[in-house]
Amino acid sequence: MGDAQDPPYDDGPPPNTRQNGLPDTIEDGLARWREALPFALLVLGLAAFLAAGGDHRLTPEALQADAVALADWAYGHSLLAPFAYLGSAIAASTLAVPGGAVVTMAGGTLFGAPLGACLALLGATTGAGLLMLAARAALRPMLRRNFSPWLIRAEQALQRHGFLWLLAPRLALPFAPFAVTLLAAALGARLRPFLAATALGSLPGTVLLTLQGAALAVGAPARANILLAWPIPLIGVGLALIALSPMVLGLRARKD
Repeated sequence: MGDAQDPPYDDGPPPNTRQNGLPDTIEDGLARWREALPFALLVLGLAAFLAAGGDHRLTPEALQADAVALADWAYGHSLLAPFAYLGSAIAASTLAVPGGAVVTMAGGTLFGAPLGACLALLGATTGAGLLMLAARAALRPMLRRNFSPWLIRAEQALQRHGFLWLLAPRLALPFAPFAVTLLAAALGARLRPFLAATALGSLPGTVLLTLQGAALAVGAPARANILLAWPIPLIGVGLALIALSPMVLGLRARKD
C-alpha cells in the first residue's frame, strides 16, 4: 500500500476561517445578529403592542374612565397590585410604548402620589436600562463602522462628563425618554451612570405625572400630558442648564 496522503489543512484552518470552521464573514454576520437580537425582539414587541391597539388605551381619557375601578382593584389586592404595576411599568419603558406618560399617571391613580411615584420611577428606570443595553449592543457596531471618528470624540466626552451629559437631556426632554435612551446607547453610555442619571432626571416629571394621575382618582377632569404644558418645558431646559453648569465652569477654569 502506498503512503496515505495527509489530509488538507493539516496545519490549521484555511485562511479567513476561524477555529470553529466558519469563514470570517459568516461568523461576523452571526455575531452581528446575536448582538441585534434583543433589540429586534423589543421592536417586534412594540409592533405587536401597536397592532393590538394598546396605544389607544394609554390616554388620559381612558385612564380617567377606569380610574375608580383601578383604584378599587389596587385597594382590594394590596399585595399583588404594586408588583403587577411595577412589571407593567418596566415593560412599557423597555418597549418605549407611546403613552408611557399615562403609565406613570396610573401609578398615582392606583397608589397615590408618594408610592405611585416610587414605583413608576423604579419601573421606568429599570426599563430604560434594559432598552439601553439592547440598543447599545445593536447600534454601536454599526455606528463604529460608519461614524468612527465622530463617535470616538463623543465617547471621550461622555467618559469625562458622563453623568452630567446623561442627566441634562433627561431634564430637558422629559416627554421624549425613548430618544434620550437611544442617544445614550449610541454613545456607549455605561449602565451605572445611565441608571443614576435616568432616575434623577426623571424624578421631577414622574412626580408631576403621578400627582396628575392621583387627581383622576378623585374625579378631576382628564388633561393632556402635564409635561407638555407651559412653562414645564422651559423649566426642564433651565434645570438641564443648571446640571451642565459644573462641566462648563470646569472647562472655563482649565482654559484660564
